[in-house]
Amino acid sequence: MKVNYICGMSSAIIQSRLYTSLPSRLSSKKSVCRMALPLHVCLPSTDPILCTKPTMLELLDHVVWRVAAHWDHLGLALRMEDYLLDIIKANMRGEVVACCTDMLKRWLRKEKATGGEERSWSTVLRAVQRCFGQETARSIAESLQAAQ
Repeated sequence: MKVNYICGMSSAIIQSRLYTSLPSRLSSKKSVCRMALPLHVCLPSTDPILCTKPTMLELLDHVVWRVAAHWDHLGLALRMEDYLLDIIKANMRGEVVACCTDMLKRWLRKEKATGGEERSWSTVLRAVQRCFGQETARSIAESLQAAQ
């Protein structure tokens, strides 16, 4: 199935937001989060699900298994505070899938220190794209679209 993509923001706008609003811990991991690359947020333009709030089950099915190894990078890209990620890591004893699941659960509930970003699939995909690259974000978008 062919998917048409539309760019949501210019790379200059995204980079300026990243460098001014993300915690310093993320900017020190440029090689992991690929922040030195131009960030074109390309999302499928035909799917209204991107504006909806994801459920925890959808996040488990489409996101957790792909990004669990670097769940903390995703948390930082979602604008979560360092100290909250450290608490999650300590509570889950470093088990990456449990950490990723707990982090996303807290983000969905808009708990304290989870950032003020909109809770939508487009926000999740932009954060995934920042940390794991456009191919991973596109793969998640396509699997989400196929599941509908």
